[in-house]
Amino acid sequence: MKSSLYYVFNLITFHSIQMRFTLHLFLYGVLIPLFLGVLIYILFRTENLVYNNWIQFNLSYFSALNNIRYWSQLYDFLPIWFIYSLPDGLWIFSLNSFIILLWNREITLSLFVWLLTIILLAMCHELLQKFNIIRGTFDIYDMIFYLIGGILPPIIFLKIKTNQNENL
Repeated sequence: MKSSLYYVFNLITFHSIQMRFTLHLFLYGVLIPLFLGVLIYILFRTENLVYNNWIQFNLSYFSALNNIRYWSQLYDFLPIWFIYSLPDGLWIFSLNSFIILLWNREITLSLFVWLLTIILLAMCHELLQKFNIIRGTFDIYDMIFYLIGGILPPIIFLKIKTNQNENL
């Protein structure tokens, strides 16, 4: 006969494993894509972008960042979509992953509506640029990366959930 302490220990262990798994998903699904998008912006984009005015932040004041930017002159070899569109897709991926984690990884109709809304808002933003309603440059690659970055998180999380259920 197993004691109640045994069952409590197993419950705590299970929750500990679940918490670590969720932290891994948060790290790989939210933080790393967000960080990579910011890193691409800092390293490869020009300093006179709108975001610098928004946060009143000029990279030229930070010599370490200038040195990193100088040594990251790889942008001559990188495709245009990597510098200009990939960060947008990474940010949408990060946001949708975060929302999925908020929903406790339960793919429901309500969650689907939220994820779809984010993708549509991003695409509408790009279309408004095309028709000069808002400031910016329309780019079809931005729309493609919005779509890819928005659709991949639910697919990945469903695959992970399916694999977890099969392993139980």
